[in-house]
Amino acid sequence: MEAESFPVVATSSSGCAAVLGYADGRQIPRSERMFIIAKIVHSVQVPVTADVEAGCDDLEQTALDMIAAGAVGLNFEDMIGNNLVPLENQLQRLRKLRAVADESGLPLVLSGRPGRIACSCPGYAMRRPSFVW
Repeated sequence: MEAESFPVVATSSSGCAAVLGYADGRQIPRSERMFIIAKIVHSVQVPVTADVEAGCDDLEQTALDMIAAGAVGLNFEDMIGNNLVPLENQLQRLRKLRAVADESGLPLVLSGRPGRIACSCPGYAMRRPSFVW
């Protein structure tokens, strides 16, 4: 990506999991996810945004780990397991991530990404669009 002059690199949860021999869908252990993302960040000269699925098991620590790894952004899903997180709960989760990022003093872009592939709700993507905060 960098060699083709793209200004940023984005990881994918499926790509990170597959490289380490795991299936996509929150199967990769937290420590291994952080390891692979840090390796990617340190192997390129452009900013990296990381797909952290639903935030592993600890939202605040996920944000801190990504900041420490050097990632400039988090892609964050609204599905836990096969369950859609209620909108108000998802907003609370995103507010927690935003507060951690702001307290760190380092910029961190949060990209709220609905798990529309896993959800069979008609019109779902139109009701809960992706956003960047």
